[in-house]
Amino acid sequence: MTKRRAPSYRTRPNAQHRHTASEPRNAGAPGLSGTAFGIVIGSLGLRVSNTMVMANIAYTMLILLTGTIVSRATRPTWMSAIGGVLPLTHATEAVRASSAGIDLAVVLGHVGEELAVGLFYALLAAALLKYFEWTSRRGASLDAV
Repeated sequence: MTKRRAPSYRTRPNAQHRHTASEPRNAGAPGLSGTAFGIVIGSLGLRVSNTMVMANIAYTMLILLTGTIVSRATRPTWMSAIGGVLPLTHATEAVRASSAGIDLAVVLGHVGEELAVGLFYALLAAALLKYFEWTSRRGASLDAV
């Protein structure tokens, strides 16, 4: 009697499967930018007493301005300009371009823009944390509330 192997639920690569930027294995760029943006908001919490208000404003901005719900092309230009410097905007465009079958170079361009936004927020977060640490040590207080 031969043993039956349990069914495998893992996907097996085949010749027809093409990896795209929308797959989870390429989640580094939005992960970096979102995390760095969160650290910026969190570092501002060292100086502001009610961080939940800031977090809610940031969350609402991300929902309205990044293009995850409404495409950036259909919004006013000032909203698209603000959305261009927020995390997830270019990652959303990369996923949409990949889903539409647009050339990989265009998708990677959006991913590169998302990495640049993430790097900007990472540098801003590091600078804010360093500044707040310096002012806290100088003033002998952790918060300025």
